[in-house]
Amino acid sequence: MVLDHNFPPDHRVEKEIETLLKSNHEIGIACYSYNETKELFEEKNDYKIYRKHISKFTYKSSVAALKLPFYFRFWKKFLTDILQKEQIDASL
Repeated sequence: MVLDHNFPPDHRVEKEIETLLKSNHEIGIACYSYNETKELFEEKNDYKIYRKHISKFTYKSSVAALKLPFYFRFWKKFLTDILQKEQIDASL
């Protein structure tokens, strides 16, 4: 899952995780964090959370993402880094 906000908490995402886990899926969540001291990788009981610190400038540039590509670059680099470290099968 790719979340355009910090996690946790998000009750809708937590319910989706529960549903997917009942179907024997492995869950990985990519999200950002404003807090530089928050753990970048966290392994919960049944899922993994990948976090990357996002600067206020990069986050605010999302409103002009088509003209200022900082936000897209943030996500592209972050997801590329995760995909290089993990073997992820996104098929259903």
